[in-house]
Amino acid sequence: MTINRLPAFIAALLLFSVLITSCGFFKGSADPRDLLEIRTGKYEPVEADYPGRKILALYKSSNGQTAKENEIFYHLSLPLEEMGFTIQYRDIDEGIPDANALKNVRTIITWFRDSSLSDPEAYIAFLNSAINSGRKVIVIGNFGAYQYRDEKEKYVRPALLNLPLSKLGLWYMGDWTDDASLLEVAGLDPSMVEAEAKQDASKSSFFYRFIKTDRDMNVYLSVRRKDKNYPPSPFIVTNKNGGFAFPGYIYKEDKDGKINFLLNLKDFLRESLFPKYTSEKVVLIADKNDYVSKGILVYTEDILHRVNIPYKTIDRAQFKNMVPGDLRQFSTALLILRNETELDPKILEEYLNGGGSIISLLAGDLTNLSSLLASTGVEGAAREKTGFRINAGFALGENLVPADDEEQWYPGSLLPDKDAAVMGTDYGGDTPLLWSADSHGGKVLVWNWDGFYRASLAGLILQSILYVRPAGAAPVIGAGHMFIDDWPLPMYDTVKKPLTITDTEFYTKIWWPEIKALFTQRSIPCSAHLIFNYNGVVSPPFTGAEFFASEKQSSLSSARDILSSDTELGFHGYNHMSLTLENTDVNMNNWPSLQAMESSLLEGKKLWVSLLGKETLPFGYVAVNNIISEDGIKALHNVFPSIKIISALKWGVEGETYTPLGPYEHIPGLYYIPRVSFGYRVTNEVKNLIISGANAFGFTSHFIHPDDVFDPYRSDNKNWEELKSEFTAILDFIKTHYPWIKWKSLRQLYYTLQEQDAINFSSRWKGPTLELTITPNTLFQLRMNRGPYKRITGALPVYTYGTMPVQILKAVQKHVEIEF
Repeated sequence: MTINRLPAFIAALLLFSVLITSCGFFKGSADPRDLLEIRTGKYEPVEADYPGRKILALYKSSNGQTAKENEIFYHLSLPLEEMGFTIQYRDIDEGIPDANALKNVRTIITWFRDSSLSDPEAYIAFLNSAINSGRKVIVIGNFGAYQYRDEKEKYVRPALLNLPLSKLGLWYMGDWTDDASLLEVAGLDPSMVEAEAKQDASKSSFFYRFIKTDRDMNVYLSVRRKDKNYPPSPFIVTNKNGGFAFPGYIYKEDKDGKINFLLNLKDFLRESLFPKYTSEKVVLIADKNDYVSKGILVYTEDILHRVNIPYKTIDRAQFKNMVPGDLRQFSTALLILRNETELDPKILEEYLNGGGSIISLLAGDLTNLSSLLASTGVEGAAREKTGFRINAGFALGENLVPADDEEQWYPGSLLPDKDAAVMGTDYGGDTPLLWSADSHGGKVLVWNWDGFYRASLAGLILQSILYVRPAGAAPVIGAGHMFIDDWPLPMYDTVKKPLTITDTEFYTKIWWPEIKALFTQRSIPCSAHLIFNYNGVVSPPFTGAEFFASEKQSSLSSARDILSSDTELGFHGYNHMSLTLENTDVNMNNWPSLQAMESSLLEGKKLWVSLLGKETLPFGYVAVNNIISEDGIKALHNVFPSIKIISALKWGVEGETYTPLGPYEHIPGLYYIPRVSFGYRVTNEVKNLIISGANAFGFTSHFIHPDDVFDPYRSDNKNWEELKSEFTAILDFIKTHYPWIKWKSLRQLYYTLQEQDAINFSSRWKGPTLELTITPNTLFQLRMNRGPYKRITGALPVYTYGTMPVQILKAVQKHVEIEF
């Protein structure tokens, strides 16, 4: 078994090629990437993260190799098959594989003996496109495509060679030598590169200069030229795109002809095929064909996207193509499944054995995973449970116990084992709802309910991710806003129960002065959203008669009063009809057409301009009944281009519009700023919604109506003084648990959120130090699950929780280091 070496003059030619190409002196040259695409076209991206279990093993018949007589067959077939792969052998001398040949292939492996091909450019294009399509490439031994076989003096330009090599973390620079006296090993990982014998550069006596181009790559062997000042050359490496093992340092032959492998082939394959995460990254394992799983998936993806935590989603359809090791690239795995059908438990077991963290967000029949999820018992048929309590110290807040005594939910088939820490139960304390444990070398957290589908405590999904890591960090917005819906509204000068004064007197002499005073006292900016009518008119002619019902024109004077103050005046609608063509349970009538919908908005705009002036046209819109469709958004934008904010509900369920927190992708400058909580009453539901918003995003937004006192359901038959007292308690609740959240005007919040959209954030571990890359002035939460940090640089504390190991910090540099 031999590995051919290139003669010294090749290195000089290649280095000269680098120089003339980089200087632009290569006559008639195009961008090498364009050349590759012209030669072979682009391979289609893989349809899934795990397209199949097939390995494409390339050999050269010109080297005397066959499908069953080649280094891959001899040395790699057994470990690859043990990992769960099938191998397809192909002679590269018979031509470059086309797209069909790559079907179900996830990795290409080569182990060539010489440096030439008939068409090396096409081969390089093939490798480059394969990596671009999401497949891995592992090169062992000679790269095999430095030279044109039929033109002995012609060598491939380094600019072309470096297209695929750079994706493996290497930049080829030539400078070849076989002078053993000039070489020494600069660094090595003996467990990887000294499996059966010691490395000795003087005996390998083979060198090219490579530059490291990937900060996250693993370098197991580097060799230095003692006569040069440049850094050592990485020779055996792996990264997210595969691996590279330089010839001469893979094995050595003793005097008796016995091959002793220097390279630990099994470990090298493992690291090349299943690179371990370097930065925090989450995988969501879900079933998109199951409406419950898909619903929770939407909430989870929304949260992770907002807080800049990278993630990938694996759908059930991909389970059959997965093998143990596939989850190593993720710091945390979230299961969102009602059953584990087709998911091999060995995949999760191997992941936990490597120190992984698993969170199960949805109860179901997970019996085959019971031993992995810290469960020993299996319940019978699930029975509906009532209410919940989550122990203090889990949800972000001061000694905060999220609870509800009414919500109905279903548990799954699992019960926690004796070593699990139960952190939540049903309201009566009988059925475990949340538990955690160390399991198989990793950490698990199990939510034994279906509540996240209804968005109950959805913000705790993020806290779950932060909880299972040694320490977890995520950006927070640190801001909130107060909405007033239906204000000003039509006033009728009539007495309505339970009051003994007219509605107009209540609004103008009691409610509005007292709400203004309360907000002023607490420095809470608010926005009021005007409604002209409550009629159910959905076809022209449209009139604004109700807005002028009060004898003293109190609705109009209230609107003008708002415009003369610091309060923002937004729009709630010409009438109280949701901007959607779909049938809804809450609208009196349905719009007959999009044109009729737009006509009502035009009438509202004319009325606004006539009464309040064009210069006051609204900046924000609150969706009527918290419902708005894509058609409604377009109609609104066509008529009111001044509106930049649309607000419905963050956790909208049933007929309400679920609203993300972020830009509306179809209209530049238009932004969703949803409401998280509502009303005057201090209910468990309201508190849990506030908890969700703060725990997920570091954000709160609340809305009230002026007329809740007239509604027995919304007021719970309480009078205004009682409602005001409860509302004050809501504000106190937010201040007590989230004092670092600052109230902002709607316009201020719009710009704050846009700034946060542009932040950079990533987190990675380097030994005991958590390193954050973050835009300065960004707030972030830090959860310390294994004790406080010893040292921090680049950030300053903003608030330290006294009852749980969490700090809110502000980045003052773009690099933050937290040593534990």
